[in-house]
Amino acid sequence: MRAANGRPNIKADPARGGFHVFLTLPADPLTGKRRQKHIRGATRAEVMSKLSAAEKSTDAAVVSTDMSFETWAYYWLGIVAERRKPSTWAFYRSHTETHLVPLLGRVKLKALRVEHIEEALSRMITRTRRGEEVPASASTKRAAVKTARACLTEAVKRGHVTTNAAQHVALPPTEEAEITPLSVDEVRAIVEACRHRRNGARWLVALGLGLRQSEALGLQWDDIDTSAGTLTIRRTLARPIWRHGCAPKPTCGRSARACPRAIPPRQTGGTKTAKGKRTIALDATMVSALDTHRRQQAAERLRGETPWPAEMWVFANRTGGPLDHRSDNRSWEAVLAQAGVRKVRLHDARHTAATMLLVQGVSARVVQDILGWSEARMASRYQHVVPELARDAADRMSSVLFGQASGSQGGPQGERGAR
Repeated sequence: MRAANGRPNIKADPARGGFHVFLTLPADPLTGKRRQKHIRGATRAEVMSKLSAAEKSTDAAVVSTDMSFETWAYYWLGIVAERRKPSTWAFYRSHTETHLVPLLGRVKLKALRVEHIEEALSRMITRTRRGEEVPASASTKRAAVKTARACLTEAVKRGHVTTNAAQHVALPPTEEAEITPLSVDEVRAIVEACRHRRNGARWLVALGLGLRQSEALGLQWDDIDTSAGTLTIRRTLARPIWRHGCAPKPTCGRSARACPRAIPPRQTGGTKTAKGKRTIALDATMVSALDTHRRQQAAERLRGETPWPAEMWVFANRTGGPLDHRSDNRSWEAVLAQAGVRKVRLHDARHTAATMLLVQGVSARVVQDILGWSEARMASRYQHVVPELARDAADRMSSVLFGQASGSQGGPQGERGAR
């Protein structure tokens, strides 16, 4: 078992006293069998110190002067990269197993050159839903290069290679799809459609605060202080990603979930915010909507045939557990259909929130804090010129040229309630 942070779980040892932990080691290079190291200590701190030292020395089971890229890639994926967030690890696994190992696996790690990776990119293919093989897209190639960079960066740190060949591969250019955020009228139609829907407040939070899906689904009632009018993002709900437990390179021949030693997915993860959490101010309308949602949920909990779990999820399923990402997406599509609004991605609600904040004249620095961007330049990806902004610009220019506005009614300040 592993702790919530992905590290081996240190437990008390009732039989012999003190504490102990089992550390999974790389598979035996000859037999492929799984190995473990049993670490004991009088105190939890002592075990933690021994565990850290053992983790740093696990390379000894894999290091070989002539190991292949495949050997290192599976070691990195199974032992090193698995400490990353589940979604990041799944990203690495997908591109390692689908593209990097099949195309570069037999190349000796120390012999890997930029040309090997460039040639692999030229041969990279993907399968369509119909099973047809087509050249990989630029975004897929970029993702593969990023995975190779992360893999080889660790190899350089540990002295297995002197340079990161992937670092010198030019990323294929890719064009970002043009995103048209929801208009004020579309937002209002969605708000109206949510009034009598179960978990309707879920979409008010998406459109009004621009929370990422995993952030909204990870909310618990302790994170919301309606008296102070604040909401704090402390965690994210992780996607259910199962992992093989049989070896760094899977040897069971089954899917990760069916693996005899499968590692269950983590339920929650950390946030993207550097501080680990962020607090957002709520206006009176949002506070009222969440209060109403809390009362409705409490009534539903009392009517339930089975007790709800101790974790009080703000947006819960019928049995009190957290909402599944896929069902959440389906609910979003149902809301759009009910509201008569064009089909857009759920993530576009985040773009819409950023744009609406801009329309209302909120500074980019404040928008950065609300949406949890790591850098202010992220605003260029989320804030779009919408008709309200274009009209405001025309009015301002008319005022400069002719001394009066061009006759628009309301302007951006008139749309404050659309947030």
